[in-house]
Amino acid sequence: MAGIDINQRFTIEKYYSKAEIAKALHTNLIEPLWKDIIEFRSKLSIVLPIIDTSRAHFTLTYVDLITSKSTNFNDLISNFISNYSKIKKGSVADYTFTHDMLKNSLKMVAKVNHIDVSEVTLTNILDNQPVEDCEILKRFKNALLNFETDSFNTANEEFLANNYAILRGEDELTSFYRVIDNETASSKALVDREYDQGVPAHLIEEMMNSLFEYIDNTDVSLVNRLIAIFFMFNYVKPFEKYNFELSALLAKRVIALSNVNSYAIYLPIELIFADQEFFDETSREVRKTHDFTYAVVRGCEILSDSIIAANTRIKQVHAEVLDAESKLGTDPKKIKEEFGDQVEHIQIAKT
Repeated sequence: MAGIDINQRFTIEKYYSKAEIAKALHTNLIEPLWKDIIEFRSKLSIVLPIIDTSRAHFTLTYVDLITSKSTNFNDLISNFISNYSKIKKGSVADYTFTHDMLKNSLKMVAKVNHIDVSEVTLTNILDNQPVEDCEILKRFKNALLNFETDSFNTANEEFLANNYAILRGEDELTSFYRVIDNETASSKALVDREYDQGVPAHLIEEMMNSLFEYIDNTDVSLVNRLIAIFFMFNYVKPFEKYNFELSALLAKRVIALSNVNSYAIYLPIELIFADQEFFDETSREVRKTHDFTYAVVRGCEILSDSIIAANTRIKQVHAEVLDAESKLGTDPKKIKEEFGDQVEHIQIAKT
């Protein structure tokens, strides 16, 4: 009975790693317990298409904790669609909300590229005003805005190639996946940090194909597919540069294909880039154990928080504009005085 209780506690109620269980029980002597837990989990696990460098497949343990997180995420997406659809296209509320969300996305892109950027600069980028440097931010914005005219029928290598060209500022790519190993990509000196710089180049295509097989399966929950994208891009690092940016664009494409369409560009899922725990400890645990469940538990929390933030901001903006209009009416001159010159640039323009 005690064993069953432990299995329930650390798999059904919370999904703990071996180290986390040892910490919770205040002992390192957990080998017999851990063996029982692994056996218990194996009966609830499915094999996923995504593979590691040895072609071993990752697994996912299906427990209520996972399915409830997935259901909650879908509900958050539905709420977002409902909330945003109530905002009049081209209105001040629309401008304010979309700018806020796109700024959040650009801030994360700036962060991963070690760029210091001000609010004024971000506004100028979105309003197609002159900005020195910050080319990757301008190009990422343009890649996002392509969603508004896209047919939304693919989430594949062609999509990545088109967006990789945009991010590189090239009309046509001369290369696609990385063809040389990143520094330490083949090193086994530190097992827990192996492949932090990406997998050997000759493994990239096969591993990415396994990812595409997984995300193409619409029977798989949306949030699980998004997490797989972020995990595999961080693990494989398939491109010479812009892996974070391309993972975000691909994830938003998958969201768009889930009947969200161009609304997907306003979901600040790039906030996951700020969570070093996901890309370090959690990802290493998944690679070590082949248990993708750890990534789903942590990743779902982060992505759900990003959708909650978007829903909260929609309501705030809607209330702010309604309040302003109740005081100012709809006189454009008065609205401009209240909201500034930005209302003249309601339609965000591509550079």
